[in-house]
Amino acid sequence: MYSMSKTLLSAAEAAAYLGVAPASLYAYVSRGQLRSEPGPDGRTRRYRRADLDVLKQRKGRAPDGARQALDWGMPVLDSALTSISEGRLSYRGRDAAGLAAAGSVEAVAALLWDCPVEAAFPAGSVAESGTLRRWRAELADLPGPERMMALLPLAAAEDLSGLAGPSPATAGRLLRHVAAWAAGTAPDDRPLAAVMAQGLRAQGAAAERILAAALILTADHELNASSFAARVVASTGASLHAVLSAGLAALQGPRHGGMTWRVQALFDEIDQAGGPEPALAARLRRGEIIPGFSHPLYPEGDPRAAYLLGRLNELGAERAAPILAAIAAGERVTDAPANVDAALVAVGRTLGLGPEAPFLLFAVGRTIGWIAHAFEQARDGGLIRPRARYTGPVPDPTFRG
Repeated sequence: MYSMSKTLLSAAEAAAYLGVAPASLYAYVSRGQLRSEPGPDGRTRRYRRADLDVLKQRKGRAPDGARQALDWGMPVLDSALTSISEGRLSYRGRDAAGLAAAGSVEAVAALLWDCPVEAAFPAGSVAESGTLRRWRAELADLPGPERMMALLPLAAAEDLSGLAGPSPATAGRLLRHVAAWAAGTAPDDRPLAAVMAQGLRAQGAAAERILAAALILTADHELNASSFAARVVASTGASLHAVLSAGLAALQGPRHGGMTWRVQALFDEIDQAGGPEPALAARLRRGEIIPGFSHPLYPEGDPRAAYLLGRLNELGAERAAPILAAIAAGERVTDAPANVDAALVAVGRTLGLGPEAPFLLFAVGRTIGWIAHAFEQARDGGLIRPRARYTGPVPDPTFRG
C-alpha cells in the first residue's frame, strides 16, 4: 500500500492507482499517453500522480468488456496463425526465432498461408505487364510507403485473378511485387531477402541473412492494428490488393509501424549529441517519450528484438558497437528492453541503409501476415461488423427535420 500524499509512484503503485495491469501501464507510456521519470536507482521508473489523474479523467468511466477487448484486452477472434505466450512468438506452433535462424522467408510465408512453397512461389510467376512497368517507373521518385500505396490499386487493375478470392499463386506473386516496389526494383523470382538486399543496397551474405530474419520476425503478430484492419477488409470479400492497401495504410501510423520513424529521429539526435546520454537526457527534460522500448505483450523483452540485436555483431562489430551502446543506454533510462522497432532501426543503421529501410522491412514482412489473415478470414467467412456504444445526445423522438 502507498500513501495518498505521495506525488511520485512506482510502476506497481501507478498500475494499482489506475486499476490496470502493468502491461497496460507500459502501453500508456509507449503510446505517449503517460510520462515516466527515472527512479533514484537509475533503473526503475516513477510516475507523477498528477499525470495519472489526468489519464484517469481522460479515460472517463471504466470501460466495459467489449471496449477493453479493443485495447490490448481479451481475444475477440479465433486464429490459428500466431501465438504470443510466455514471452515467445510462434507461427502455427513453430518458434519464430527458430524460423528466422533457418532463413527462408518463402517457407514462412507458405507456413502461414498453409500451402506448399511451390504453390505460392512457382518459377516464372512474376510477369510484370508493360503498363505496370511504366507506372512503376513513373512513381519511382515517391517515398517507399507512398509508392507501395499507389501501385497496389494499379496492380489490381492489371491482375483480375485477384478478384476471384485469395489463392497461393496470387498471394506469392503479389508478395514478390510488394517486395520489389519497396526495394525500388523490378520483381523477379529471386528469394525475397535477396531482392530487398539489392534494392536497399545491403552488401554481403550476413546482411541478406539478417534482412531475411527481419522479414520473418515481422511476418505476423496476432491481431495488431494493421492486421485487424486487413482482416476487416478481407471479411467484406474485397480483393487481396485492397486487403494489403488497408494493412499498409494502418501500418504507417506513428503508433504502429511508423514508430520506426520516431526511433530513427531518436538515433539522429544521438548522433548529433555525440552520444546517447545527452540525447536521452534532453528528451526526458522535455517530457518526451523514448521510443523503441517496452512492449505490452512482452514485459520481459521482445523476442524479435532479442534475436535481431543478438545477430548485429555479425554485420561488423565495429559498426554495431555504437548502435548497441545506444540501445543499452535506452534500456537503462526507460527500465525496459528494446522492442522490434528499435531492432529494425539498429539493423538499418548498422548496415548503413537509408532512413526508409526499417519501415519498408516491416511493411514487406507484415504483408505475409496480412495475406495469411485474408486466407483465414475467407475460410471462416462472415462479416466483421462490431457495434458501437452511442454516447451522443439522447435522440428526440418528436424531431422530424
